[in-house]
Amino acid sequence: MKRSFCILAAGGILMLASCFAVPDNGLASEVTEAAAAEPSRTASTPEDPSQPCELAAGASVYPDIYEAYDDALLDVLKYYVLPDGTELEYQGPTDWIAVKLEYTDDYAVFDIDGDGREELIISFRTAPSAYHRAYIFEYYTDTHEWHCEGEFTPGSDIYDNGVIISYGHHANPRSVMMRYRVLRYDPESDTYETLGYVDSWGRDIEIEISGGIGDYPEEYDTDNAGVVYLLWGFDGTDEIRYYSQSAYEEFLEELYGDSETISIPYNDMVLENLDNSELITYF
Repeated sequence: MKRSFCILAAGGILMLASCFAVPDNGLASEVTEAAAAEPSRTASTPEDPSQPCELAAGASVYPDIYEAYDDALLDVLKYYVLPDGTELEYQGPTDWIAVKLEYTDDYAVFDIDGDGREELIISFRTAPSAYHRAYIFEYYTDTHEWHCEGEFTPGSDIYDNGVIISYGHHANPRSVMMRYRVLRYDPESDTYETLGYVDSWGRDIEIEISGGIGDYPEEYDTDNAGVVYLLWGFDGTDEIRYYSQSAYEEFLEELYGDSETISIPYNDMVLENLDNSELITYF
């Protein structure tokens, strides 16, 4: 498989403006001291994201992915560092980690993309909503490099045809659903690529917005369903395309086909288990 490596931007989990960036059409809305004192076990971020990350000084070389994943989870838990070396921006109050790990499913070792190799999925759901992220990492034992396949919002719909429906954090006030981003796995690059974005506009949702957002686009509601769907990015541009209910259903049929949703077997990331090397016990 041809591999191209993507590196999460330094600065950690990026805050989105409420949800996803929308074309301006009026509808929008440390590492700890202990970690810094130790040699990094992760990879450094290259200036050119198209190049594979280089192992940092003191970085470990692992004979199998499970040892790599075990150490990576320890780094996340104790040092707030992702496998590719990215520092988590939101570390929360002193007791945030303990509370989060006790009540939240946080990681999974699972072949999410169906390529026959298990990836490490790390999910953050108890930080403020704008920081909610799930990351897909893979460790290549032949090159000893970490690869980030992509990120999505926890609670997304994941399909066995490589499609992920990554929901936004907040809905457009005129929408009848949560807006979402569509990703699809590309075997050539071994990454999840963003195809585009989807939102909606309900005719009968009464709201008041300063400046207004224009009139409901009746001309596109050819089914008289009381809703039109807004799609952008799928053609490589930011121009919004309006879909009627029936046209939207055809879009979904083409997107999903006969695929089925996947349930990711998340596990609790518990500090005590990590310290006793009992985190990954089922291999």
